[in-house]
Amino acid sequence: MTGFAEARAESGEHAVTVTIRAVNHRSLDIKVRVTNGAARLEAGIRRKIRQQVRRGSVQVNLDLTSRSPRTGG
Repeated sequence: MTGFAEARAESGEHAVTVTIRAVNHRSLDIKVRVTNGAARLEAGIRRKIRQQVRRGSVQVNLDLTSRSPRTGG
Protein backbone atom coordinates (compact mmCIF):
# COMPACT_ATOMS: atom_id res chain seq x y z
CA MET A 1 0.00 0.00 0.00
CA THR A 2 1.34 3.39 -0.98
CA GLY A 3 -0.85 6.43 -1.33
CA PHE A 4 -1.15 10.19 -1.15
CA ALA A 5 -4.20 12.44 -0.98
CA GLU A 6 -4.83 16.12 -0.37
CA ALA A 7 -8.17 17.87 0.00
CA ARG A 8 -9.17 21.47 0.68
CA ALA A 9 -12.50 22.92 1.72
CA GLU A 10 -13.80 26.32 2.77
CA SER A 11 -16.95 27.03 4.74
CA GLY A 12 -17.99 30.29 6.27
CA GLU A 13 -15.09 31.62 8.32
CA HIS A 14 -12.80 28.58 8.08
CA ALA A 15 -10.65 26.77 5.56
CA VAL A 16 -9.27 23.27 6.04
CA THR A 17 -6.53 21.37 4.23
CA VAL A 18 -5.98 17.67 4.88
CA THR A 19 -3.00 15.71 3.55
CA ILE A 20 -2.69 11.94 4.00
CA ARG A 21 0.36 9.85 3.12
CA ALA A 22 0.48 6.08 3.54
CA VAL A 23 3.25 3.57 2.90
CA ASN A 24 3.73 -0.13 3.54
CA HIS A 25 4.62 -1.11 7.10
CA ARG A 26 4.37 -4.30 9.17
CA SER A 27 2.07 -2.78 11.78
CA LEU A 28 -0.20 0.23 11.97
CA ASP A 29 1.74 3.42 12.72
CA ILE A 30 -0.40 6.57 12.74
CA LYS A 31 1.09 10.06 12.95
CA VAL A 32 -1.34 12.98 13.15
CA ARG A 33 -0.34 16.65 13.04
CA VAL A 34 -3.06 19.22 13.55
CA THR A 35 -3.07 22.98 13.99
CA ASN A 36 -3.84 24.39 17.43
CA GLY A 37 -7.48 25.08 16.65
CA ALA A 38 -8.09 21.48 15.55
CA ALA A 39 -6.36 19.57 18.36
CA ARG A 40 -9.72 18.29 19.62
CA LEU A 41 -10.15 16.38 16.34
CA GLU A 42 -7.02 14.23 16.69
CA ALA A 43 -8.62 11.32 18.60
CA GLY A 44 -11.45 11.07 16.07
CA ILE A 45 -9.00 11.10 13.16
CA ARG A 46 -7.02 8.23 14.73
CA ARG A 47 -10.22 6.26 15.37
CA LYS A 48 -11.40 6.62 11.77
CA ILE A 49 -8.02 5.51 10.40
CA ARG A 50 -8.01 2.42 12.66
CA GLN A 51 -11.47 1.51 11.37
CA GLN A 52 -10.27 1.54 7.75
CA VAL A 53 -6.58 0.58 7.84
CA ARG A 54 -5.06 -2.58 9.35
CA ARG A 55 -1.38 -1.98 8.67
CA GLY A 56 0.91 0.65 7.24
CA SER A 57 2.50 3.94 8.17
CA VAL A 58 -0.11 6.68 7.86
CA GLN A 59 0.68 10.39 8.22
CA VAL A 60 -2.18 12.88 8.47
CA ASN A 61 -1.70 16.66 8.41
CA LEU A 62 -4.74 18.81 9.13
CA ASP A 63 -4.52 22.58 8.83
CA LEU A 64 -7.56 24.54 10.03
CA THR A 65 -7.34 28.29 9.45
CA SER A 66 -9.65 31.21 9.98
CA ARG A 67 -10.51 33.10 6.82
CA SER A 68 -11.84 36.20 8.55
CA PRO A 69 -9.43 38.83 9.90
CA ARG A 70 -9.34 39.08 13.67
CA THR A 71 -10.22 42.39 15.21
CA GLY A 72 -8.11 43.60 18.07
CA GLY A 73 -9.33 45.43 21.12
